[in-house]
Amino acid sequence: MVCSPPPCLAGLEVSVAETEKRNGKNGMNMQETFTVYLVETRPMEAVAEGRNPAPDSLWRRYSEFEVLRSYLLVTYPAIVVSPLPEKRNFLQRVTSHPVLSNDNILYQFLTE
Repeated sequence: MVCSPPPCLAGLEVSVAETEKRNGKNGMNMQETFTVYLVETRPMEAVAEGRNPAPDSLWRRYSEFEVLRSYLLVTYPAIVVSPLPEKRNFLQRVTSHPVLSNDNILYQFLTE
């Protein structure tokens, strides 16, 4: 699913700012511990101009990274998609790729 108009992620700095362990209940109502990752985006233009705007940020679970990677593998079979678990490198690689960076699902993963 390609963004319109492309490129969606051009001009965005993307990073995983921190990780955190959390506790919650799974689908079988059992207590579990899981890791979440704070994904931050900010306009590169503002950073280049010396402004330091507060980043837009959202928390993502490891399982959400797995779903995103699976989606990218199926949707773009001719492209080598970075392996997990290194979320920082994974996001940097997929957002800097000329084709993947135009994907609407990837954009939504980072912004919604």
